Amino acid sequence: KWGGMLAPAAVGAGAAAGLLGIGGGMILGPIFVALDFQPQVGTATTGFMILFTAMGGTVKYLTIGKLSWQMFLWFAAVGAVGGQTGQRLVRRLIQRTGRPSYVVFLLGGIIAVAVVVMTSFGIQQAVEDADCGEDIWAPSTDQFVCEE
Repeated sequence: KWGGMLAPAAVGAGAAAGLLGIGGGMILGPIFVALDFQPQVGTATTGFMILFTAMGGTVKYLTIGKLSWQMFLWFAAVGAVGGQTGQRLVRRLIQRTGRPSYVVFLLGGIIAVAVVVMTSFGIQQAVEDADCGEDIWAPSTDQFVCEE
């Protein structure tokens, strides 16, 4: 019954991910919940999608020299260990309780924390820029320029 909505939702999530710099999985996660996907399937799918978004950004920053190989390897190792640990803990929790709804609550909590953190850092940066006399409403592309 929802098959016709899946393709437009995926295209919209991809466009939003590209325009906003967020993972498309953060947009599709709640949509998968609304479409009655199994929580484990939705989480695995969004995680797989976020992998490609993250790798695209990582390759970009590696190629322009904004990210060193050492930092890349450090964060890749921490991410791999954290991902495996989280997966095993959530699987154990679901097996113990028999309730896959914990995955939905975990996904919602992660999105809520991300919204709060990103908003806080954005406000903090805007205040710092305004205190330094910068016009915070003027668009700037300085962060995308590679200076060699």
